[in-house]
Amino acid sequence: MDIAKIFNKYAGKEIRVDETYVFLSFGKRNYAYGDVKPAKDDLVLKAMKRAARENGYTLRVWFSESSRSCDYRKDRLNVHITKGEDGKYRVSDKFTIG
Repeated sequence: MDIAKIFNKYAGKEIRVDETYVFLSFGKRNYAYGDVKPAKDDLVLKAMKRAARENGYTLRVWFSESSRSCDYRKDRLNVHITKGEDGKYRVSDKFTIG
């Protein structure tokens, strides 16, 4: 199955995200830790989840800042989300199985 053929129509589409930040202090240094998650009601991701399910996959969303797990699943589609210079998050054209 050519997953790019199915999902390329979503590439470049903007998604809504929830960004949260935690500020930590260690000694005299301050650090900001940001966490980005897709908004639960984002219509683009809902459509992608539906398309994945119709083709026998589950959908996993990866942000460029995300940590990755090492497990591999043949029934899971990874969609990569990138943050543009304008600060908006968009679906990349990189789709992988795993």
